[in-house]
Amino acid sequence: GKVTGAVRLNGRAMTPREMRRLSGYVIQEDVLPAMLTVKEVLAFQAQLRAPNPNPPAHQPARRAGGASTPLEGRLEGRPGGQDDRVASVIRRMKLTRCADTIVGNEFKRGLSGGEKRRVSVAIELLSEPAILFLDEPTTGQDSTTAVMLCKALKRIAKDGTTVMMSIHQPRIDIFEMMTQIVMLTREGTVAFCGPTVALRAYLDQDLRPDLLALSDRADLSRAEREAANAVATFPNNDNDSNAAAGGGGDGSAGAQGGLSVLGGNPADDLLDAMSCLEPGALVDRFAESSAGHTQRNALQLLEGVFANKPPAAAGGGGHGGEPSGKPQGGEEDRAAMRRLVAARGKHVASWPEQFGHLSARCLRNTLRNPFPFFLHGVTALAAAVAIGVTFQDIHAKDDETAGTQDRFGIMFFLVLYLSLLALTSLPLWRDDMQLFVAERGSGIYTTSPYVLASMLFDVLPYRILPPLAFSLVSYPIIGLNSTDQTGGAQLRFFAILVACNLATSGVCMLIGVLTSSNASANAAGSLAMLTSLLFSGFLLNKREVPPLFGWLLTWAPGNYAYEALVINEFTGLKGLYITSTIGKSEVRAGPFTGEVMAHCFGFADQVLYDLWVLVAMAAAYFLAVLVVMKIHIKERR
Repeated sequence: GKVTGAVRLNGRAMTPREMRRLSGYVIQEDVLPAMLTVKEVLAFQAQLRAPNPNPPAHQPARRAGGASTPLEGRLEGRPGGQDDRVASVIRRMKLTRCADTIVGNEFKRGLSGGEKRRVSVAIELLSEPAILFLDEPTTGQDSTTAVMLCKALKRIAKDGTTVMMSIHQPRIDIFEMMTQIVMLTREGTVAFCGPTVALRAYLDQDLRPDLLALSDRADLSRAEREAANAVATFPNNDNDSNAAAGGGGDGSAGAQGGLSVLGGNPADDLLDAMSCLEPGALVDRFAESSAGHTQRNALQLLEGVFANKPPAAAGGGGHGGEPSGKPQGGEEDRAAMRRLVAARGKHVASWPEQFGHLSARCLRNTLRNPFPFFLHGVTALAAAVAIGVTFQDIHAKDDETAGTQDRFGIMFFLVLYLSLLALTSLPLWRDDMQLFVAERGSGIYTTSPYVLASMLFDVLPYRILPPLAFSLVSYPIIGLNSTDQTGGAQLRFFAILVACNLATSGVCMLIGVLTSSNASANAAGSLAMLTSLLFSGFLLNKREVPPLFGWLLTWAPGNYAYEALVINEFTGLKGLYITSTIGKSEVRAGPFTGEVMAHCFGFADQVLYDLWVLVAMAAAYFLAVLVVMKIHIKERR
């Protein structure tokens, strides 16, 4: 079904943008840049998240009542705040020993799973959010690491940040660190909501009778009755609630003889009860219980207070009442929310700052992991040498058909190589997209600086290497068009290859952001490249293209790249012959100029036009990538 309602903070409805400004969100998967160290990851995030270390005098206090945390007291009003904040977060999250270790991935050894999880939490702490959401932060962690992480979150909560997390079946010492819990049934309805220390009393006083009655029902199987009876006999002690309350929410209950000693783990007991009782019965029982009445009264009281007297805007985390439609208080309410966002909202870096830091990270990633760059260079150099040696001294064949045929084949090979090379970037680009979605979702940068930085400092260097190798190695070995003594033909050759490489890369990147998986991206990308090559003019004469597919000539980058390369090569050539052997007779025609040969196969003399079309096509595809990433790709949180 469809879920409706309103998100409220301090009794006021708020927009998703305001919620992102006020909150931090740690997703379940740790999505981090693999080639940066922990300190570098946090420094990058701090540069985009941390506020100005010298705020203006009129800037409102970050804490209710004008108070600030010890961390803020050290940072505000003096230079170097971002470095100090990074150092402080590293200490708080126990990351000192691995501060200079790279994050790593499946190919590069780096941090452990628990360390990556703490880095993810540390990233959100840099902006001192009013509310911190965590999606199953202990999943996949060993028990010791899970406890360590929850203790760190407990310290964060004591510093003034409201910490909310989802968790499956917490162990007793983790459960005792929580102050408020919400237990959900398998249908997503509320089975319990209230203070942690009240759960044991709710189990004993409200759920135990239902379970005992269930164990006596004759219409149930013996196994079902025994299961209900086993759950109903969870430890019962009149002092359980008092002992748990004495432990408080600071994680010391176990040491004081709290829940873990007298009553076992109440969370496990309630989960066992939920496995026996129907979700509807659990909801009804909680609604009728004293714990349910207490929660409803508290929510109604808060809703009435906020509706009649809006609180000060500098408050911290919020309590949401049941949605009642539009925000209360009209313009005054919206103004109060704007003041709250200004006081507690996360810092938003300017566009130049975002672009500068993203560019620096792209360069650092390339330098830290030179293997892909090296691999592109080596493969391009090997291909350039191979094609150079294969077609060496092509002018020696000008007196026969092979001279013309080989030139057409060389140009098609170059377009084919660059098209296939663009396909290899699809998986890498899709992996980078995961990091982009996670970071943009946290609000540290927008789409345009990321795309531009990726194009200039990540995509472009890789797209220049192969054309450079073919221009400096293959071109002189083969002896391609050298009629222009100024080197203009060779320079145009290089420019055409770069433009072709960028245009095909733009097509593949657009396919990558539109598809949902690497398999579908590779399939769609291969189809697009093969279609582009089919209508390039090598496999099918451009004059013979059926009218139904004529529009593909306009779209295909291979069409413009191949035509530009052919015309650039044949312009100025003379003394070309066409030969053929029919039976024992040899037919020879010529000599012809290069222009005549090119026109014979349907190519127009428009090198500069084709080159500019490729440049415009690359720009258009990259712009389409930007638009799609901005509109189509949405993070779900």
